[in-house]
Amino acid sequence: MTVSRSVFNVVVPGLVALIVAVLVPPAVSAAPCRLNDPTALRNIEYRGIYDNAVPLRDGIYEGKSFVPGGASRPRVELLAMPPVLHDLDGDGIDDAAVLLAESSGGSGVFTWLAVVSCRDDRVVNIGTIGPGISPPSRLRTGSASFSEISSSITGRGMSGKR
Repeated sequence: MTVSRSVFNVVVPGLVALIVAVLVPPAVSAAPCRLNDPTALRNIEYRGIYDNAVPLRDGIYEGKSFVPGGASRPRVELLAMPPVLHDLDGDGIDDAAVLLAESSGGSGVFTWLAVVSCRDDRVVNIGTIGPGISPPSRLRTGSASFSEISSSITGRGMSGKR
């Protein structure tokens, strides 16, 4: 038995498939680096606080106890406030400045300033400084300009800018 197909039956479905492949974006695509996405900032590694990078998961890092069986352990948390977005390195792309709270299990909680950027389509921490102020403090305003971050912080017994 011989099966034959007309050119029409072969060419038309092929052209339709080609047009669909060109015009319809793939269902799964690489998401662009988005610093205004809270999920991205809550799930990256931050460096410069401890000897090793701390991987935040859902905005929190809790390390192993300093002493076996001890209650004190390192903890870092991304503070729940919007990042300050600005091009800090002059590449034409916004970077993000965020605040992290760090505690080593004692009575002190210290605030660190971290700068996050897009590198190779990934959200990465490019620098962290601190420790800064100790809560209870509140960030009143935050702003940035090329290579500078400024914040106005209030708390018990303090006033002015830091």
